[in-house]
Amino acid sequence: MKKDKKVDIVFWANLNPNKRGSLRTTFCHLSSVCSSNGVNIVFILGNEVINSVRTVFADSGVDFIPLSLRELNSIGTMVKILKSLRPKIVHFNFIGFGSPLVLICKIMRVDELIITDHNSTHLPAGYIQKCWSIGIAQKAKKALFRRSN
Repeated sequence: MKKDKKVDIVFWANLNPNKRGSLRTTFCHLSSVCSSNGVNIVFILGNEVINSVRTVFADSGVDFIPLSLRELNSIGTMVKILKSLRPKIVHFNFIGFGSPLVLICKIMRVDELIITDHNSTHLPAGYIQKCWSIGIAQKAKKALFRRSN
């Protein structure tokens, strides 16, 4: 990825694409659609992406930054990437609403967050309020986040 490239969207997914399948196809298609519309997207993924998938990404123009599982869940790594890329949108996949990474994005003034949780787990009553004890949860539910399926 070129350092002078403006980044509109960071697609942050806590996973390792380790086979050629629908997920790889989705990343390639999304990258292509974004590129044809003048939108620059960078994928933040696990560092265990297999070589055949890396090759497909390179051939399709998919920009991605491989990170270890520890880095994918690190507040410090998130801050470094946000400072470096300055994206307008962060799209989280496989990372829930209660993750501290979501709060860091708001503190760092990311314009919009999209959260796709994928695991459809039910949160116990009061969970979000406990996680966000400073009262940000009520604002987030109403205005700051768009939840996608």
